[in-house]
Amino acid sequence: MLRLEGLAKLTGRERYLDDEPIEGCLWGMTVRSPVARGRITGLRFDPSINWPEFVVVDHRDIPGANETYLIEKDQPVLAWAETRHIHEAVALIAHPDRAAVRRAVAGVRVEADPLPASLDFREVPRPEQVQRGSDNTLKSLKIEKGDVHGAFRGAHRVIEGVYESGAQEHVYIENQAMAAWLEGDMVVVRAELVGQHYIDGFGDEDPVSIQPGVDITVPLSGVDLIVRPTGLVGVNDSPNWGLGLSIALAQSAS
Repeated sequence: MLRLEGLAKLTGRERYLDDEPIEGCLWGMTVRSPVARGRITGLRFDPSINWPEFVVVDHRDIPGANETYLIEKDQPVLAWAETRHIHEAVALIAHPDRAAVRRAVAGVRVEADPLPASLDFREVPRPEQVQRGSDNTLKSLKIEKGDVHGAFRGAHRVIEGVYESGAQEHVYIENQAMAAWLEGDMVVVRAELVGQHYIDGFGDEDPVSIQPGVDITVPLSGVDLIVRPTGLVGVNDSPNWGLGLSIALAQSAS
C-alpha cells in the first residue's frame, strides 16, 4: 500500500502543526496528579503569578460528559473527585506566551489525599485497592483456537513455565499536536494524531472513520476535526483524550 504522505516526510517537505502557527491562539498545558491514586481536595495556585492573565480550566468547564474512551468509556477528560493514576490531567492552563504557561503550570499544585494504589498487576489486589469490578480487570478477551488439551496429551514432551518480558519502547512520531478555535458555534480542531483512524465520535454511537494522511473535516457532535498526517498509524485511544482537552480549552477560552 502506497503511503500518501511518505514522500513528503522522507524529503522533509511535510509541514506539521508547529510549522504553521495559527495567529491569535493560546498555548495550553496540563496540570497533572502527583499521586498514583488519591482523593483530590483542591488546587493550590502560586500567589506570585498574575492568574487573571491566564485561562484556567477544570472539570466544571467540560461541555457535556466528562469522559472518553481508553479501554472503556470511563476515562475522565479532567479528573475531579479522585485521580486514578499518576500524572492524570486535572486542569488546563492557557496563555498567549508559551514560556508564561510553562511557568504557570509549574505554579499549580494538585492537593490530594493518597488512597491505596495497586502498583503490580501480578498481585491480587486487596479490597481497598480495587477500583473497578472485583479485581481491577479493565478488559477481558478470550481466544480459543484448536484443541490445546488434546495437543498436550499427544505431545512427546510438555514444558511449562512462566515467561515475562519487560516493557519495550520503539521509535515513533507521537506528535499529539492540536489546535482548536471557534467558528460561530462550531469548535474546529486541527489535529496531528497517532491513531487517526480510531477516533470516537464524542457521543455518536459509531466510531468516525478517517483516512490517514489526508486533510479532511468530519463533524463530531458540534466539532469539526481536521486531521493532519503523522508518522504512526496504529490503534491508540489517546487521541480521544487529547481532543477532549483541546475542545474544552477552546470553548472555555472563548
